[in-house]
Amino acid sequence: MAARKTSSERRPSRDERPRAGVKRSSGDTGRRVAATRTAAASRSAAATRSTGATRSTAGRRSTVATRSTASSSTAARKTPRTAPRKTLSRAASASGSRREAPQARGDLAHYNAKRRFDRTPEPRGARQAGAASSTLSFVIQRHHARSLHYDFRLEWDGALKSWAIPKGPSLDPGTLRLAVQVEDHPLAYGSFEGTIPAGEYGAGEVVLWDRGTWIPRDDPARGLARGKLHFELRGEKLGGSWVLFRTGRDGRNWMLRKLDDAQARAGDADAILQRRPESVSKTAPRRTPGATRRATAGKATATPTASARDAASANGNVVAGVTVTHPERVVYAQPRTTKLDVVRYYDAIAPYLFDEVARRPVSLMRCPQGVAAARGRALAPCFFQKHLEQLPAGMSAVRSPNPAIADYVAIERPEALVALAQHGTIEFHTWGARLPKLTHPDRLILDLDPDAAIGWPALIDAALLTRTLLHELTLPALLKTTGGKGLHVVVPLKPARGWDEIRPFARALAQRLAQVAPERFTATATKTRRTGKIFVDYLRNGEGATFVAAYSLRAREGAPVAMPIDWDELQPKRDLRGDCFNIGNALARAATSAKLWATAKQRAVTITRAMMRRVGIEGSAADAAMSGTTSAAANQD
Repeated sequence: MAARKTSSERRPSRDERPRAGVKRSSGDTGRRVAATRTAAASRSAAATRSTGATRSTAGRRSTVATRSTASSSTAARKTPRTAPRKTLSRAASASGSRREAPQARGDLAHYNAKRRFDRTPEPRGARQAGAASSTLSFVIQRHHARSLHYDFRLEWDGALKSWAIPKGPSLDPGTLRLAVQVEDHPLAYGSFEGTIPAGEYGAGEVVLWDRGTWIPRDDPARGLARGKLHFELRGEKLGGSWVLFRTGRDGRNWMLRKLDDAQARAGDADAILQRRPESVSKTAPRRTPGATRRATAGKATATPTASARDAASANGNVVAGVTVTHPERVVYAQPRTTKLDVVRYYDAIAPYLFDEVARRPVSLMRCPQGVAAARGRALAPCFFQKHLEQLPAGMSAVRSPNPAIADYVAIERPEALVALAQHGTIEFHTWGARLPKLTHPDRLILDLDPDAAIGWPALIDAALLTRTLLHELTLPALLKTTGGKGLHVVVPLKPARGWDEIRPFARALAQRLAQVAPERFTATATKTRRTGKIFVDYLRNGEGATFVAAYSLRAREGAPVAMPIDWDELQPKRDLRGDCFNIGNALARAATSAKLWATAKQRAVTITRAMMRRVGIEGSAADAAMSGTTSAAANQD
């Protein structure tokens, strides 16, 4: 007969998955936590007296620690393990700890035994009894030891229960993160940031990555014993509901998972780690409303303690050398995104976005009061701006060769993206040409703009038909979502032909699609003729016309991002429009998208007279177009 599984051996239950509509009374939770902490404080006080007596008779601490570690290591080697040895080895290496059994609750002897406090700046371990009504803190420290990992610490029983997470936390509910339990740390460690010297335990840089409060759903003592903790985080970077559950036989391996709620970001993967790499030690501890809990008439209540404005200090709102004013201003209501978040996004995405906008005339959509305010008809709605009286560093004024076209500005260096975001820029729209050849475009855009009644599968078919037409002309075709309802099909060009040559060709492509499938396409911009159809907008290919840049945010709820995609990603069951790509997951996706477009751009082509004739620009019209003297018929819209 098979032996009954213990709680540490069990497989993850359905409780580890999100449960819609299930809520617990915060009052019941507060009373259970307070009662358990009071009992824990009494037990741990007795443990402290016992530990002190032991130390007074043990002689030199280093000798005792060495013997204790050797004994526990021997016992650990004799314990059978079911988890893959290779995985455990990597996790242990990441955390910089030996494979020893989890210590007794509240015991900091293991922590002290591993450190020489005359050499390391880390605080000496000393238990602290917690008051029944005090908040429970959490901290996450990024630790560059033998390998990079994130140390996740929850305050409990006068110490910080600690886990090493090799890959760091993720906001994606579909992502599980291995969390290896290590020795308890003192509460003072929650504010530690610095460098542990070489030769010392855990040598390397420690950065205070996030901090705040945590609110357990159930009794934490019981959850730790059973191997499952449900809790809410209220930090400067992480928030919402989480679950931490034990797996395997040795008791050290746990899994951390974000539950599906308003703070979750499907597909986020590592984006939060890349988008928010900065330390929080330079800012005052930020507590969102409700982060501090107190017992009032036997019921836990939420007490606002500080506004986001108070949380930003003189250094906490500086991004890439730019001071962000009004960092707490809400730009997007859903997901709740502040101005500081937007500026940080443009700082992080700059290596990819700059390649798209560099030395192109740009048109900026600015929302000084935020997208949410603009949609609410605030006094300062969003607006386009092509000219700036005072140019931020990294920008230049652009005078168009065409006197009928007003002057623009161009971005010369990546840091200009951050400066523009500080001034309320949400969207970046560019010309299809770069300096110094503003009269010769290097890309052709076909904007597939569907009527509201057109579904995603129909738009996929239209995009594939467009690619087929381009391939018949031996033209490469790139694909991009717009963050809206349509798609952009992009043809990379060598800057060899003028606007008067490219625009009639783009118009002819749109008309050919409308001729081949008139029930699907229209090349006419008139609203009444677009009902139930997809407008092939070729007007983006004129001098002075702009289109949204890849990796740019859109001023729409959901914080969507325009994103280059592969043609193989067009699947009927996954609608890639709208906020499928957003401020939360765009950075994690950007490297993949950049590779897709980098390869295709190498195949940039020149539009030939033969291509013109194949799409219906015959004889003298084609000759006129190729000579730069396009006929009136070819220019007609």
